[in-house]
Amino acid sequence: MFNASSAAWRSFLFHPAISAVRVLQFFLAVGIFFYFTLMPADNTTSQYPDKLMHYIGNILLMGSAYVALMGRLRLHFIVVLCCLLSLASELGQSFTATRVTDPADLAMNVLGIATAYFFCRLVDAFLINRTAPRVIP
Repeated sequence: MFNASSAAWRSFLFHPAISAVRVLQFFLAVGIFFYFTLMPADNTTSQYPDKLMHYIGNILLMGSAYVALMGRLRLHFIVVLCCLLSLASELGQSFTATRVTDPADLAMNVLGIATAYFFCRLVDAFLINRTAPRVIP
């Protein structure tokens, strides 16, 4: 449909309506992320290990932030934002009755963000740097 270097792809990706959808999906993703990290522990029966869920959840959080903020923020600022959100979710667990803050969970969160960072760098290298307007530092 679109050539990666075409102006049509850029105008589609950065159209105001598409940009609004990109930002909206990020807010939805943050809400889902905090819901699952702060819901009572007795409601969290899963067939997957807890640490794997932290890892995958943070990959999805970082991916969502990247999609929402590409062309607006540099990638390292998006990483800092996701690390702060992840830290807030872990610290927020100390205020719930059935959840506890676990340093191993925080380590898996950071590992998930780091993994997503490398995926985002690949997208930058192959798609966005060819189509996105440059961010002014």
